[in-house]
Amino acid sequence: MIESAASSSGLHPSEPGYPQMVFLITLMSGIFLFILGITQVGYLANLISHPVISGFTSAAAFLIGFSQLKHLFGISMPRDSTIIPLVKHFVNNVEDTNGWCLLMGLIGTTIIILFKVSKKTKWIPVPLFLVVVSILLTKYLKLDEIAHIKIVGTIPKGFLPPINPLNNISESKLLKLIPVSIQISLVIVMESVSIGKTFAAKSGYTLQATMEFIALSLSNIVGSFFGSYACAGSFTRTAVNHNSGAKSPLSNLISGILVMFTILVLTPLFYFLPYTILAAFVLSAVYKLFDYQEIIFLWRVKKRDLIVWLSAFLGTLFLGIELGILISIAMSFFIVVVASSFVSM
Repeated sequence: MIESAASSSGLHPSEPGYPQMVFLITLMSGIFLFILGITQVGYLANLISHPVISGFTSAAAFLIGFSQLKHLFGISMPRDSTIIPLVKHFVNNVEDTNGWCLLMGLIGTTIIILFKVSKKTKWIPVPLFLVVVSILLTKYLKLDEIAHIKIVGTIPKGFLPPINPLNNISESKLLKLIPVSIQISLVIVMESVSIGKTFAAKSGYTLQATMEFIALSLSNIVGSFFGSYACAGSFTRTAVNHNSGAKSPLSNLISGILVMFTILVLTPLFYFLPYTILAAFVLSAVYKLFDYQEIIFLWRVKKRDLIVWLSAFLGTLFLGIELGILISIAMSFFIVVVASSFVSM
């Protein structure tokens, strides 16, 4: 997203100092998000209706799940954010399916789902167990060589040294990056709020959008000094976190500490981790996000909202998550305007 937005503004990866400009975009996006946070514009998130959120979430879950099929089947598929190219790539390459890779992934997915369904075994750390077992099997049976199962491989160890995104940046370049930064900030807001409202509804709490803006702004501002791209809420990671039983933001703190410790010390241990097991984690988490019950409910109770749901779902599915968010937000405001008009009459 950053690269496409930067390219549209005349910035290209071959340009000298391009990485630093990307980090500067991250910093500026964080500053813009902070301004949105302190000006209390988070209340606008309340205008996004539930059918819009449900349709968007269901389509995003479908896209995320379909994008994981390349790891599950062990085939090559280019990255894409819309359903038609993903289906075409899958159909064209499915004949190259790695049977051993598919078998391992299906077993992993089935085990995770079965243990999640069973209330008596929720205390068992199934993901950790699968990671350890799959690594040991792949390493000592040499499945990466014999069965050609794709593995994570070498993960760089340690952290990048701090950098200064503002170093040697001219005023003309700074002005050139402002539109890109605003564009990125809006996408971060829309995507993160949509994700937040989805899981707030599932867990029974109220999303504090203003606090989300401030948290996102600080993440991007601090991250820009350590070589980070602009970051937003992640559907995949949020789904996995929710599916693991996380109930509070403390889970993110613990995850962050464990990730830091892993990067510093444990990265060599994950060398033989199969990608198909990672796909199993994602697939077992996102399938619950497809809200088919909402379709049935809207069909029976409120068909007008079903049209809204389908607009958000199909827009996201065929145009991608970023455009899908824009369509969903526009649909929400349209509903508010139409409803207000009828009330006024």
